[in-house]
Amino acid sequence: MQKAVKDMYDRGAMGVILTRWKFTRYAINPCRPRRDASPRTLPRFAGTWVGPMTEPLRPEPDVKDWTWTLRERCPQCGFAAGEIRAADVPSIVEDVVARFGERLGAEDARRRPAPATWSPTEYACHIRDVCTVFDGRLLEMLAEDDPQFANWNQDDTAIEKRYWAQQPDQVRTELAEAAAQINETIRSVRPSQLDRPGRRSDGSVFTVESLVQYFAHDLVHHAYDIGT
Repeated sequence: MQKAVKDMYDRGAMGVILTRWKFTRYAINPCRPRRDASPRTLPRFAGTWVGPMTEPLRPEPDVKDWTWTLRERCPQCGFAAGEIRAADVPSIVEDVVARFGERLGAEDARRRPAPATWSPTEYACHIRDVCTVFDGRLLEMLAEDDPQFANWNQDDTAIEKRYWAQQPDQVRTELAEAAAQINETIRSVRPSQLDRPGRRSDGSVFTVESLVQYFAHDLVHHAYDIGT
């Protein structure tokens, strides 16, 4: 039986739950899990997760407002976004990207620790796209007066781009490029521009500085999520 499980996993077969004496298909959701559920407190299952996922189910949307992390230290990852300067963020980004780069080189980079928890590769896809989206928003704030950002549904993006199927080496390269681009933008910000405003469609208002702080927490928190 153990050999059958290993053979099925090695073939990249459909995700399965190993029950007492038989395989049971399990509907896998490779979209981003709810961030208010720590990957260290995973849901319990009757069996053991032994395989990769196939086509996803659409997740429940994450509607939690994370702007509180600008006022309080995050109790999960320990990062105090409101206490850093915008000028400090590029070095934080470089550190996170390096940690992800190392993790993406591991053999299990595409393996999920549990069906409802992203793999390191999926998390890397997410922060790659976070870099691109926040760079665009930052450029808007520097060029326009109080712009309203276009909506970005990160759960839809995970489905559309098939995060679960992307290759770690390619994702590592794309993440490094996206991070370098937003770091270039952050380094171009002049002190007189730090208070320029912008807003999300839900009414949350940011300054250039608070947007960059919020962005930094997002990356650090996801490094925590993959255990680096």
